[in-house]
Parts: sequence; C-alpha cells; structure tokens
Amino acid sequence: MTIDTSKWDKVSFGDVARCLTVATKDPLSDGLDRYVGLEHIEPGNIHIKAWGEVAKGTTFTRVFRKGQVLFGKRRAYQKKAALAEFDGICSGDILVCEAIEGKLIPELLPFVVHSDRFFDFAIKTSAGSLSPRTKFKDLAKFSLKLPSKPDDQKRIADLLWSIDSAIENNLSLLSKVEILRLASEKKHFKESHKNKVTLEHVIERFVSGVRRLQKIRHIGRTDRFHGLRQERWMVFMFQMVSDTSQTLPFEKQTLMS
Repeated sequence: MTIDTSKWDKVSFGDVARCLTVATKDPLSDGLDRYVGLEHIEPGNIHIKAWGEVAKGTTFTRVFRKGQVLFGKRRAYQKKAALAEFDGICSGDILVCEAIEGKLIPELLPFVVHSDRFFDFAIKTSAGSLSPRTKFKDLAKFSLKLPSKPDDQKRIADLLWSIDSAIENNLSLLSKVEILRLASEKKHFKESHKNKVTLEHVIERFVSGVRRLQKIRHIGRTDRFHGLRQERWMVFMFQMVSDTSQTLPFEKQTLMS
C-alpha cells in the first residue's frame, strides 16, 4: 500500500488549527468535574490516563471539551500531548487546540501534534531557562503537508486509530498477563519457602516485579510488538509533516505480525 503525498497541500499549523482560551469561574456549576495538569499527561501517550477531581480543589480555570487536543507548552521536550476524551478544565501550561472545520478533521489533529517534527518545533520555539515555554503564535508557523479532501484525511485518520486500538489492546493484554504471572509466582514463592522466607528474598522478588511492570508501562520506548508502537505515529509513514517525501510505502503484514 502506498500513499502519494505529491498532491497534498503545504499549510501552516495555524491554518488548520486554533488555540482556545475559554475560562470558567465555577467549573462544577458548569458541569466540569475533572481537571488535567501536566502531571496527568504521560510523555508520548496520546490518551489521558489520569486526572484530578475538581471537587477536591484546584486553581485551574481553562476549559477544554471532548475531542480537543491538550498540548503541554511548558518543557515541550517531555512530549506531553493528548486527546481529550471528556470535558474538563486544565492547567494554564496546557494549550487547548481544535481543528478548524473545513481545513482539518478533528480525528487527525492528535497525530499532527504527536509527530516528532512538531515536538522539535515546539522545543525550538520555547523560551526560558528553568521552565521553557512555547506559544501558540509560534506553533502556528509550523509547516506540514495535508490532503485537501476531508475523505482522504478521514481515510488516514481511520488507519491511524485502528493501529492505536491494536496497540492499546496489546498493552492491556500484556498487563493482565503480567498480573497473572506475578500472582502465580507469589503462590509458588509461598509454597516453596513457607517459613524460610528471608528479607533478601522478599526484596529481590519485589524489585523484580517492579522492573517488569515498568517495562510494560514504558513499552512504547521498546521495539516490542514488531514495531507497532513506532507505527502508531504514522506521520513517519505517510509523511504528513514532511516537506520532501512524495510517497511512503508500508506493508500490511507489519500491522498483523
């Protein structure tokens, strides 16, 4: 399968996306019961896995809506950006972006901001020594290539999200397998040692289990799943953010290995 990018339009990020700065003084009254800070966005993860409860207290006021993209403007090298899958409020260090209708379909925006070129551009345009920050007015100048037809954009977005779904399913399965393995090991440990358990044995088993869980948690930084995680960010494959590549071939079997 080959995607021809020769007829795609070269645009600026500001031409296809906007930054919103809607605020609320009373989020609970506005039906917003969750908040997201930079600490809730995992580096390199397009999904928001954690959040805080507004009822427990927060000073955040910036509103975001389901379907918008949250981009961490502070310390962009941490690569924190994610799709909002619920309404809420967020930190002032998070840019709330949404696709401009008729220019970019919302489903494709998360993958645009999750490209390495976009993060590199954000880092380059950041200012400050201890906590460098970028601004949307600078990010708006980021150059990328996109198909002009919404149907073509949707075809690419559908492909990307299907790959993302496969990765999430594999990660979920791996986590469950790891839990079962640890439970089985714990049972075997008790039966084998009974009253002969030493502190050294307990520490060794605990550290081993933690390291395995850490490997699963950061699986995106490894080469497991035959490169599926790398394929999650398909901008490398169809060169949505490339100014030079014309075609980008890839094989279907790499998605099914």
